[in-house]
Amino acid sequence: MCGRGPVRLMIGAVLATLAWLSSCTYSPSPESGMLLCGARGACPKGYTCADGRTCWKEGETPDGGTVKDASSRPDAPPRLRPFVGTWDFVSGTVSTMCSDGSKDTRPLAGDFMDVDVSPDSDLIASFYCDWHLNVVGSSTVLSRPAQTCMTTSAGTIFTWTVATFEFATSDGQNGTLSSRIGAAYNNSGMLGTCMLTIAGALTHAP
Repeated sequence: MCGRGPVRLMIGAVLATLAWLSSCTYSPSPESGMLLCGARGACPKGYTCADGRTCWKEGETPDGGTVKDASSRPDAPPRLRPFVGTWDFVSGTVSTMCSDGSKDTRPLAGDFMDVDVSPDSDLIASFYCDWHLNVVGSSTVLSRPAQTCMTTSAGTIFTWTVATFEFATSDGQNGTLSSRIGAAYNNSGMLGTCMLTIAGALTHAP
């Protein structure tokens, strides 16, 4: 990511925000629901992992979450149980390339993904957004192509669209994720797009 000028600097801010949105990096006094919980529900002082995936200021509660801890779902159908729970990334990368040629790569180790059963599909996986998945053999696939959601962070509006999302586990303890997620952003009137290519190995959190 080289070059000078306000456009490049703004793209740099967008890339930094994209990385922050999927990491456990602490930002001073973030709004409730804007910071992802760390491994096993860790949050900064004064916050709690109220919905199982994002940090909320003490005394504040989310309207409702879709993802629950694995221990709360012993009733999950047997074929879905290997997938359900919190999964910690042990290796892998997120590679981001934006429409102006800017790019960035960051490690996935230390990040995590939550998976739970869903009334609208077999499973719902929370990574950037909540994605509906169906199980085929030992892998999951998107139940509805081109799922989208919208988030806002530091004044930048992101519209996320998932192109591919495959999470596989053969033993319920070790897994892999391969995904491509697009992000259209509006940063103070500057529009652009980025594509995130995600490939990582995970372990099922105890």
